[in-house]
Amino acid sequence: MGLEKVGINVKLGVDIDPACEFPYTHNNDADFLLESVEQLEVEKLKYYFGENNIRLLAGCAPCQTFSTYNQKASPLDKRWSLLKEFSKFIKSVQPELVTMENVPKLIGKKYLGILLNQ
Repeated sequence: MGLEKVGINVKLGVDIDPACEFPYTHNNDADFLLESVEQLEVEKLKYYFGENNIRLLAGCAPCQTFSTYNQKASPLDKRWSLLKEFSKFIKSVQPELVTMENVPKLIGKKYLGILLNQ
């Protein structure tokens, strides 16, 4: 919604949680895809970009993994790998702009380096 408020033409939101669909579609004039980013095919994502001049790929790090409230978080949490999936989309789609939600504790983790060096 914040992106639309500043004039960005949002085309698609993707989330694995069905509870996200209503708030997303209610607050955005864009399609919603109920799918895991681990299963999302790059071609499907590219379809939504179309022939736009400037493409923005926005992602959100898995907050539960990085949250200071999650006392059980560990390097074995499989959600860390979602950063690699996001990196895969960056490499394949090659958008002009990329943004990711600033989640506390993400900076300084080896996974941020993996994302940036893909």
